[in-house]
Amino acid sequence: MHEECNCQEPCSYFVFICVGEFKLLGPSMVTVKTLGQTVSGIKINTNEVVEMVLHTSLERLSWSNWDHDFNVEGSRAVNLNNISHPWTVISGGFNTPDGLAVDWVANNLYWTDAGRKVIEVAMVNGTNRMILISERLVEPRAIAVFPEKGMLFWTDWGGNNSNNNKSKIERSYLDGSERKILVNTDIGWPNGLTIDYKGERIYWNDANRDTIETSDLNGNNRAVLVRRVPRPFGLTQLGPYIYWTDWEKMSIERADKNSGKKKETIRSGIQGIMDIKAIASDVQRGNNPCSIQNGGCSHLCLYTPTGARCACPDIPTSKPCTKAWLGDYWGSSGAGRPRRAAE
Repeated sequence: MHEECNCQEPCSYFVFICVGEFKLLGPSMVTVKTLGQTVSGIKINTNEVVEMVLHTSLERLSWSNWDHDFNVEGSRAVNLNNISHPWTVISGGFNTPDGLAVDWVANNLYWTDAGRKVIEVAMVNGTNRMILISERLVEPRAIAVFPEKGMLFWTDWGGNNSNNNKSKIERSYLDGSERKILVNTDIGWPNGLTIDYKGERIYWNDANRDTIETSDLNGNNRAVLVRRVPRPFGLTQLGPYIYWTDWEKMSIERADKNSGKKKETIRSGIQGIMDIKAIASDVQRGNNPCSIQNGGCSHLCLYTPTGARCACPDIPTSKPCTKAWLGDYWGSSGAGRPRRAAE
C-alpha cells in the first residue's frame, strides 16, 4: 500500500519479503512499534523472491525471482502506488539471478548471476543490458551500489580455500574497472550486504561464522558487530540501526550500527522470511554527469570516481552506440558531453 508521506524528513520505506509476498511499511517513520504491527501485504505470483531493491524517486520496488517450478523469471517490478500490476523488467538469459541493486542517479540496475558467474547492468526499464564483470567470479551473491562514489560492492561465496576461489567481498567502479578485493580472510558465507551512505561503511552478514560485520569502503577498520546470529540472510541499514532477517528464528532483528549493542527481535514467527530493505528518502538523492539526459550517452551511462563513461549493450540495438569518456565535465546545460573515445 502507498501512504502519503506526512512525517518530518527523512521519510522511510521499509519492506521485507516472505515466500510469495512482500510486507510493506512506508513511507513512514519506521519504529519498533510499527514494525511489530500487522503490515500491508503485496501478493506476488512466485515461490521464490530472492532479493529486492527500492527506488524511491520512481516509487518502484524491483526484485529477482524464480517461478513456482523454480524456473528463472529474472527481474520484475511494481509501482508502490499501483501494487496490483507488477511487470517483467528483464527476462531470459539468466541462470541463478541473485543480488540486485540500483543506481538511482543514472537509473541503472545491477545484479549478480551465480549460475553464469557474472555481474550485469541494464537501465531500470530493462534495456541496454550488458555483462559488466565475468572473470574471477565463483558464486557472486549480494550486491550494493554507492552512486555518489561511483562504486559497486558485492559478496562472493567462493568454492574452496584456494586463493582464487576463497569467499570474499569485492569492490569496483560502476563501469567494472578498478576491481579490488576488500575482505578475503575470516569470511565464510557472506549473504546480505548493505551500505551506510552517510557513515560511508559497508555491512555484511556471514551465515557460516554467524556474525554481522562492518568495514570502511576500502575494507579497513573491520569489526564484528554481532555474534551468534543463527542464520542471517537479508541485511539493511536505516538511521542508527542495522536490520537483518534470520531464517532459523524466522524473525527480523536489529542492533546499533556502531556498537552492535541494543540487539532486539522486532518481529518473529515470519514463515519463509527472506530479504529486507529500508531506505530513507533523503538518501536516494544526488547528481553527476549521468543524471541529466543520461550524460549525453546513447545507451548506458556509468559513473566512476574519475568521471563517467558511455557504454554499449551486449546486443546491439537499432540506435548507433558510441563508447566515450565523459570525465567530470558538465556543459552549460549541466549535461555531460563525450570528450574522447575510450575502449
